[in-house]
Amino acid sequence: MTRSVVIMAKAPVAGQAKTRLAAGIGDAAASAFAEAFIADVTETVAGLSTRRVLAWAGDVDHEAFDPARRLGFALQQQVPGDLGQRMDAVLRAEAGRSESVIVIGSDSPTLTRMHFDEAWDALENHDVVVGPSFDGGYYMLGINSPWFLKSATDGVHPLLADIAWSTDKVLDQTLRRCRNIGALCDLIRFCYDVDTLQDLDLLKTHLLEHLRPSGLDVARNTAILLAKTPTD
Repeated sequence: MTRSVVIMAKAPVAGQAKTRLAAGIGDAAASAFAEAFIADVTETVAGLSTRRVLAWAGDVDHEAFDPARRLGFALQQQVPGDLGQRMDAVLRAEAGRSESVIVIGSDSPTLTRMHFDEAWDALENHDVVVGPSFDGGYYMLGINSPWFLKSATDGVHPLLADIAWSTDKVLDQTLRRCRNIGALCDLIRFCYDVDTLQDLDLLKTHLLEHLRPSGLDVARNTAILLAKTPTD
């Protein structure tokens, strides 16, 4: 089965990146974490046997995107619009190349191969797979490409249209939408995005006290930054 993974990322400019996190640690530190997250997610995806795409927004020449260029990612500019419109564009582009497509953001640096393997397994028997996050949204969306293209409309795909993005209603609305359009959907394990200082505290505990001491080589860049950044 041919597969694609798309990372959606915005160039992390201080004062514009991770604004909720910046409220707790400052603009410069927040943009540094955003850059570390992009680097770590990129390294994880680079280790997968898939087509790899970075869907970028902002300044394509930003150094945060250098790892993707170095690791052979295809680069695709995000279209204007809300998240549903932007995801629709990348999914349509990749669905024409691969039998299944997974889209993630860059705010979950502790994702591992395990999360992707679960999603690929689910897509063998489902139209849609969702990785739910603790904030009521999702950190991963995967689609079966033949189903996605067959069920597409002239506008934004019904799976992604009229969702209350950036709210705690996203997951519930997406699951209801799947039922309404007859899409067979599966959920994989929960994970978390890092958007606030509270999320960063969770990340620090999870990564530095559990994942890395257990020998899991994940989120290397984020771990270095966390070790020298007070978050309490």
